[in-house]
Amino acid sequence: MPKRKEYINVLREGYDAKIAWHAMNVNILIDQGVGVADHPNSMETIQKELERIAYYQDLKNALKIIQ
Repeated sequence: MPKRKEYINVLREGYDAKIAWHAMNVNILIDQGVGVADHPNSMETIQKELERIAYYQDLKNALKIIQ
């Protein structure tokens, strides 16, 4: 059983890291406009980042089912 908790914790930490990564991208795009030259459609880029956040949040929620 200890391995089970360890696996779940590692997965959760990985999802948290990905969420933080994509949230930082959104904040940078909104606050500083950095990267807009690389992504001319900033709203589309922000939307994609938010979709990635939602994806990893959904995976975190799914972990609750197997705990």
